[in-house]
Amino acid sequence: MEPNLEVTVGRVKLNNPVMNASGCFGLEYGEIEDFDLNALGGIVNKSVKPLPVVGNPPPRIAEVDGGMLNSIGLEGPGIDKFIDEELLNYLALGIPVIVSIAGGTMDDYLMQAEKLDKIKDIAAIEVNVSCPNVDTGLAYGVESELVYGLISKVRQATSHPLWVKLTPNVSDMVPMARAAYRAGAEALVIANTLRGMKIDIKKQKPEFARKYAGMSGPKIMPVNVAFVYDVYAAIGDRVSIVGVGGIKDASDAMEYILAGASAVQIGTYNFADPLAIPRAVEGIKDYMKGMKVEKFSELIGKAHR
Repeated sequence: MEPNLEVTVGRVKLNNPVMNASGCFGLEYGEIEDFDLNALGGIVNKSVKPLPVVGNPPPRIAEVDGGMLNSIGLEGPGIDKFIDEELLNYLALGIPVIVSIAGGTMDDYLMQAEKLDKIKDIAAIEVNVSCPNVDTGLAYGVESELVYGLISKVRQATSHPLWVKLTPNVSDMVPMARAAYRAGAEALVIANTLRGMKIDIKKQKPEFARKYAGMSGPKIMPVNVAFVYDVYAAIGDRVSIVGVGGIKDASDAMEYILAGASAVQIGTYNFADPLAIPRAVEGIKDYMKGMKVEKFSELIGKAHR
């Protein structure tokens, strides 16, 4: 029998467990030969903020051993223009659309959640809590109290399924995951980029104008797999997990899934291989056939049993 790749993440049903990661994919991928956007289990936009964002000054990207650093600054059109001009193109695909939102204040998130609540066709809202809180200077995702306070308010602002994208820049992910779950999150996306830096040895100063950047790529994968494993062990029977970080192919995706993820997102590797997502989907099918597994759901968290 052909393997059944269907999976449910929170309340969201996906035809397969492979999506793109926010900020690492665009609708133009559909113009690539042999890439059918329907191969995605779901699609995620680049995190949007309430107002248009110009982004950080260049350089914005630096290649490093095992991945890349980026300091884009969430450049984007703002929520109103996104809704009026971009969202319809996502929804026209006919696959689940997860809208990623970001902000610097509680009101930033609440205003966007309220606007999106009126659009019934989106599958879920992904709340990016890696952004600095302008009141404290700390990212929302580094303190459980901040996570709970933000997500509980966003939960009240929308009836849409709520996913929370956590930051890996913590020593222990479990308190953050528990706080997000208690506040109403139905899925946890684990995790965003690691804080990093590159020094220009000729200029003898940091490469980026903002000094720090987000590290993504294969070298962060073992860190995020461990976070997924820990969170699944703690609350995996109550909340879905989406694994992200460093995934290149089906083998990498299966590590996250066996650790406890119900689905995965592929990010940086899309730049190296634009067909990484459909190839990962086919690779998971082949893995299931080789293991004689008919239902994908049987593999979730198998490394714990």
